[in-house]
Amino acid sequence: MKNFKIITFLLVFSLIAFIWSFNKYNQTINDLESNKGILNIEEVKENTLYRLKGEWEFYPSVFLLEDKISENNLNQNYRTIEHHWLDDNSFTNGYGYATYRLMLTGLDPDMEYGLLLEEAGSSYRLSVNGKKILSNGLIAKNGLNSIGEVYTDKDVFKSDSDGNAEIIVEVSNFEKSKSGMTFAPLFGDFDDVLYFYETSLIVELFVFTVMFSLGILFFLIYLIIKDQRSFYMSILTLLFAIRIVSTGNHILYLLSPFIDLSLIWVLRLEYLSVFLMLPIF
Repeated sequence: MKNFKIITFLLVFSLIAFIWSFNKYNQTINDLESNKGILNIEEVKENTLYRLKGEWEFYPSVFLLEDKISENNLNQNYRTIEHHWLDDNSFTNGYGYATYRLMLTGLDPDMEYGLLLEEAGSSYRLSVNGKKILSNGLIAKNGLNSIGEVYTDKDVFKSDSDGNAEIIVEVSNFEKSKSGMTFAPLFGDFDDVLYFYETSLIVELFVFTVMFSLGILFFLIYLIIKDQRSFYMSILTLLFAIRIVSTGNHILYLLSPFIDLSLIWVLRLEYLSVFLMLPIF
């Protein structure tokens, strides 16, 4: 059993090292801090992505684009991204809906920029200058009408003729215990955003394929030689494979495009893949 644990640790460590080294020398990720909902972009460097952190305008229990409330009637608040609803008195147990807004200035009107968002709430809709470019699930003001989905998404946008881009993220959550704008969007040249997204997908798919294949291989070994350690290793590697597709980019949605997979089942797979590993160790 001791050798089994050592082999497992080395296997997992090698895969993590592979993931870490894949991106390390290709792209840099810097944090940008906005002030009072405004962020001036002085320069977008090549092979560099930026986390849009700092103060965003925040409107609890409002969908700005849907409710069409005039600016004079808005109660302007600010929240620092990343923002967790469980820690905010505007929500009950982290459930509800809200809108975040950030104004980017100093952009090049002729340049194609990209935005990538890992997740926000149990569903969100991200718009730039009034045009929807990203979404997960279906936002709503109650749990009956909302549809939860969580996966990484990206798209391209341009600023207006003055070099401004108004980013509006409308978020709802009626399913997850940990919610809010928990990830700051990634911003940069669209080619760099696309490269980051595709690279992370390739890495996750590679690791999933390796772990799943090992799980099947160890199970076949167990059937042939009846070695209990091979059975444990099979279960462990298959649980790792499940963990990979139900977290990160949540490529489970890509692997099952024709299955109506509810968010609650994705969350169950995410948590069970960890809990079921504990008895093996």
